Amino acid sequence: DAGTICPCTIYYVYNDRRLLAKHYDAMQRWIEYCRKNSTNLLRPDAGFGDWLSINADTPKDVLATAYFAESTRLTAKAAMILNKPEDAEKYQRLFGEIKDAFNQAYVSADGRIKGNTQTCYALALAFDLLPPDKREIAVRRLVEDIRARGTRLSTGFVGTSLIMNVLT
Repeated sequence: DAGTICPCTIYYVYNDRRLLAKHYDAMQRWIEYCRKNSTNLLRPDAGFGDWLSINADTPKDVLATAYFAESTRLTAKAAMILNKPEDAEKYQRLFGEIKDAFNQAYVSADGRIKGNTQTCYALALAFDLLPPDKREIAVRRLVEDIRARGTRLSTGFVGTSLIMNVLT
């Protein structure tokens, strides 16, 4: 997902569209690869996961699907910046479909996310994957888990990079 995240991050820092334009085709190819190699828009349980988490294994399919959604959302934003409104609409629609699939597969009626880890909640909140009625529940579950661990994080590399912004 670095192929979508890095060009967008560099654009946001420097406000220079050239890098987005240069990498836009690769961003589109990555989204298509993820789409083709998913089942009902859910990514497979593969990859490295949330390295070095502490007694809290985030399911790899939850993590991969969340990043598929985020990469799609970033590609939609890049399309808008590059004045490609049809692409932007296509990717925003796909983001919505992935979000729906994420909620159907991984979020229970009571707001519990599969895996029930700090990283699960940080991903869902940071990447706007939850419907409004489940966001507050997710925040509460995240904070309760942190408190239950003596105000310590159990996140690995992935969750740690997101959790501070989510908590603020």
